Amino acid sequence: MTRPPRSALLALCFLAVGCPSEEPDPPVEETGLSDEVVDAMSPTQLKADVDFLADDALGGRITGSPGAIAARDYLVGRLGELDLEPLGDGGSFVYEYATEPRTDRFQLDEAGDVVPNDATVGYDLVALLPGSDPLLADEYIVLAAHYDHIGVESDGRINNGAFDDAAGSAALLEIARVLSEFDAAPPRSIVFVLTDGEENGHTGMAAWLDAPTVPAADIQLGLSMDPLGRPMLPDVWTTVVMGTERSPELDALVRASSDALDMELLLIHRDVVPLFSSDQDEFYESFEPERPGAWVVNPGMSWYHTVNDTADTIDYRILLRSAQYMAHLLHRIGSYDGTFTYQVPEPPGTQFGLDAGRLFELVLSSEVLTPDERAQALAFADDFAEVAQAGTVDVLPPGRVVEALFFVLFDLTEAHPGPVPPPFPEE
Repeated sequence: MTRPPRSALLALCFLAVGCPSEEPDPPVEETGLSDEVVDAMSPTQLKADVDFLADDALGGRITGSPGAIAARDYLVGRLGELDLEPLGDGGSFVYEYATEPRTDRFQLDEAGDVVPNDATVGYDLVALLPGSDPLLADEYIVLAAHYDHIGVESDGRINNGAFDDAAGSAALLEIARVLSEFDAAPPRSIVFVLTDGEENGHTGMAAWLDAPTVPAADIQLGLSMDPLGRPMLPDVWTTVVMGTERSPELDALVRASSDALDMELLLIHRDVVPLFSSDQDEFYESFEPERPGAWVVNPGMSWYHTVNDTADTIDYRILLRSAQYMAHLLHRIGSYDGTFTYQVPEPPGTQFGLDAGRLFELVLSSEVLTPDERAQALAFADDFAEVAQAGTVDVLPPGRVVEALFFVLFDLTEAHPGPVPPPFPEE
């Protein structure tokens, strides 16, 4: 996930939680994904992939670095173990593109010395799971996660990037594995894209969408998983989906898919956090007209973009459940017998207040809050009840919603990062 300086975010962004479309919900059929498929997902394999990608030896995986090349080669090998079709250059999984160095960031060179990033080439990894219905297989749903990260500090300390986004990359591989291994492809085809350069302005996704290896007109929408694998609080976790307000069909399918698993799901309006970004945003920027895109996140930001984002902080209960949810969602989207339309999002109102109130309900269910934190959470809950009744955020003082955003995403998660390592799920 790409993040600007905190000061810029405070100046420009505000929190809102999904506003409903006035369009009627499309019909939603039950997913054809069986419990056998979902239960076959392996937390052990998820951990093996995260452990490799977030190891010190890879030096933070910044684009073009020796560590990023090692990550690329490992992931090519993993994709080769799956029953997927290569969709990169020349019959390979690798899609090469030109890029610019991030000279304000650092990498480890072949000798292990700290040097400014000198990338001129990036490498996406692209694979295809053909759709099961000949009538819909020439339509494509893209699922993305990024395998790059931000390298090392100038003093050589490593930003391992386990949460952001080694865990999302591991989840993508496990979703691809079970769908292919159990012959559970949905009617539409799925394109799996492990992107490079997400931390450099989504350059990898932008490059692939500029010259995709499937017909651009047949790409229906894109989903991005970034970041995944940590709780909001030690005893409270949720999955957040942003961007569904831009497509009534996608919105209905996302909401329906949460019923497949016993999990909390919150929908957040994409436009209210404009200075955070990830690969799905390129579906709004790279197409004319725009295509729908959604961003899936576990908001456990305790060690985001720090040297503490290490593999031993991932909660594999959360990562496994998120991957299972995404498999359900992907199958349901791929099975939907209709058109995904893009609409200009409406401003937040009553639904914002209701869903933001649900967010603070979850926060208040935590037993780790201090008395002061609980009082703050109750005050925010009252604010959003007022928004729900009034139908507009204008009833709140300027900056109040920004304050709520930072309270939930950063203040609370940094104050209560949780146990390390957390319990590991049984196979």
